[in-house]
Amino acid sequence: MEVSIIIVSYNCKSFVFECIDSIKKLTELITYEVIVVDNNSSDGIEDDVVIRYPDILFFKNDYNGGFGYANNIGLAHAKGKYVFFLNPDTLLLNNVCQTLYDYLELNNNVAALGCRVYDENLNNQISYGRFPSVIQYLLEVFPVKWVSDNYKNKISSEGYLTEDLDLDVEFISGADFFVRKSVLDHIGGFDENFFLFFEEVDLCMRIKNAGYQIRITSQAKLIHLMGQTMQVSFQKFKWFEESRYVFLRKYYSKKFIVFSKSIFIFRYLFLWLKYLDKEWHKRAVFIYKLK
Repeated sequence: MEVSIIIVSYNCKSFVFECIDSIKKLTELITYEVIVVDNNSSDGIEDDVVIRYPDILFFKNDYNGGFGYANNIGLAHAKGKYVFFLNPDTLLLNNVCQTLYDYLELNNNVAALGCRVYDENLNNQISYGRFPSVIQYLLEVFPVKWVSDNYKNKISSEGYLTEDLDLDVEFISGADFFVRKSVLDHIGGFDENFFLFFEEVDLCMRIKNAGYQIRITSQAKLIHLMGQTMQVSFQKFKWFEESRYVFLRKYYSKKFIVFSKSIFIFRYLFLWLKYLDKEWHKRAVFIYKLK
């Protein structure tokens, strides 16, 4: 088996089916398996997925343990030389699996690879990111006009490809994460302390610390319907901030953590005073209470 494709589902059955359909339509010249791990959805996916796709492996969890937890269950059953962690709200645009497989076969020191990502209108979408830094957070909170857009883009936490090229990056968007299984066997899978968000950032940090390269290639293309499987909410904000601080506590100094908390508390208090919207005050209080 050359590639194991792992898709985590949570109340998004139609997206999962469209994703699998795009895989089956466009994947050729390579052996692969599809593994779907469901985080205890209530949409009845278990009644339909195996009937519709009798050749896939399907696992339903008894509870929602988070994105990394579910991916690790899929990883434990994966037989491929490479593992492709793929969001359910993605659609392949070309023979992505074979392209990524061939690329890593020719680049031995690259451990993980991501695609050029588009939205549903084929506009450039987030493909990769950069690890947190003081300057990054300062410019995120204080977007001063005298700093050039080019410099802001270079240190921004998120980035995307604007032309056809290969690019070394710090971490790959978790929507499409193609990685050597041998590397995961060495460093471990996802850290399950991250319920949602930053689990791919943490995995890339460990891959980097093990001495490997991480790269994006425009040769592989897909659509990410970003945010379609989860609505904006205070709960989503809480998951993001909780995961951000799990990550910072794991890799950064106490001084950086204090700085980070202070600057984001300032941001939300400023927005609260500016718009008199209690949502911003609620966010500031939540960050202050993070331990």
